[in-house]
Amino acid sequence: MVEGRPRRSRRAIRLSVTDQRRLDAGEISDPTQALHTPEDSHPGETGVSPSADSSAADRADPKPPTRPSAEDERILREVPPHFGPL
Repeated sequence: MVEGRPRRSRRAIRLSVTDQRRLDAGEISDPTQALHTPEDSHPGETGVSPSADSSAADRADPKPPTRPSAEDERILREVPPHFGPL
């Protein structure tokens, strides 16, 4: 340590097996770059959830709410008093 200069601290980084391979292969030059890269995805994966396409269609044609069955209504009426209204 040099007198007069504050000691520079660096964060300890533990690399995953995948990131260690990427570092060894030269895909990343510094271990801290592994913190800023997106998670490895499966080949051909776009990062968009499969339900993202269907969610637009669901919003365009919303389904009316369904009424609970007679059995469900009976169960809801038999809630113990300490539970309060559901």
